[in-house]
Amino acid sequence: MKSKVAEREFPFHWQFLNEVLKNPQLVVRHFPYFDNTEVRDGKLYVKFKVPKFLFNFGFEFKLEAGFEENKCIYTFKGDKGILTITFECLDNKLRVEASWSGFGEFMMGKNLEIFANGIADSIKNFCQSQARVYEKCEICKIGEKIKAHVKDLIPSTLPSLLMRMYLSSGSTNIEIEGKALDRKDTFRAYIKDGKLVHFTFSSEEGAIALDMNIDLKELEKEREVFEDIPLSGEFEITAFPSDFKLPKA
Repeated sequence: MKSKVAEREFPFHWQFLNEVLKNPQLVVRHFPYFDNTEVRDGKLYVKFKVPKFLFNFGFEFKLEAGFEENKCIYTFKGDKGILTITFECLDNKLRVEASWSGFGEFMMGKNLEIFANGIADSIKNFCQSQARVYEKCEICKIGEKIKAHVKDLIPSTLPSLLMRMYLSSGSTNIEIEGKALDRKDTFRAYIKDGKLVHFTFSSEEGAIALDMNIDLKELEKEREVFEDIPLSGEFEITAFPSDFKLPKA
């Protein structure tokens, strides 16, 4: 087995990271060499493409996630071998170990190094972004619904809120509805396969509707998308699985 390790300063507790890692279908989108995901028969399959190496053939893995105390292990099983990614929180550090057992082990050193470092950087950056709403957002799960109370929602923190609700839901396709506590402002976001496909906002002044197709991880980088949405104050948020009957134009 060939392995490489990357460590980063990580000022967050394990429970925070654990919540993020519980949605591997979204997390793997942040991995180096990621190509696409597909769910078949209830199992998650992931494709990576590494230039000029064996994964470049559209090599596919079945992904399984396991959790232990302060540790999470993503196991990718494919025809040519097993790729294992281990996440740990140790002494205010994030430790990511990437291991490959199978065909071409002796050639995998550099690719595993890039993989481990890329994952460590992306997970740290992702958690830093999520921290913007983590302390302001109290979440609970009631059946298939996720309920949250956000103390101070503004346009720049909306992308992180949508991401957190999506992660917490564990569903592929969801609707997220927000209602202001002190006025009649409401919004609704439609997320399909990790992408925001439609967003509406309404208030006493009027309504705004946006058709889009933006991956949530990209949305966190393009926060100006919502800069013209007059969001502010406390909101009650509800997220639930959806069959995407979008509102008519």
